[in-house]
Amino acid sequence: MNREAPDKKQAVVVALDGELTIKRAQQLRDLLQAQMPSGKQIILDLSAVNAIDISGLQLICSTHKTAKNTGGNASILPSVSPAVLQTVRNAGFARSRGCQPDSDFACMWNVGERV
Repeated sequence: MNREAPDKKQAVVVALDGELTIKRAQQLRDLLQAQMPSGKQIILDLSAVNAIDISGLQLICSTHKTAKNTGGNASILPSVSPAVLQTVRNAGFARSRGCQPDSDFACMWNVGERV
């Protein structure tokens, strides 16, 4: 399910639900790529995700990197499901500051107190 943010020129909200696992990796990759026009902000709503594995985490990281490389940005709404937070924590993805390759340290997994 996708819904555009109020300022349609600047952002698109992509609401993901169900399982973000290897079984759906191709489908999720295609969906996320289709939602990333150059220079736009993509906001992921992960509140209805009930399962995620390392391939799902990697797709989300790839979305962030691709958005940054095309003049846009990607972020996650604060209301992340417990399943996502648990996997982020268990996989070692949780950050208190951004990723090293990202010059503004805006890592998608900068989850602060959520984890």
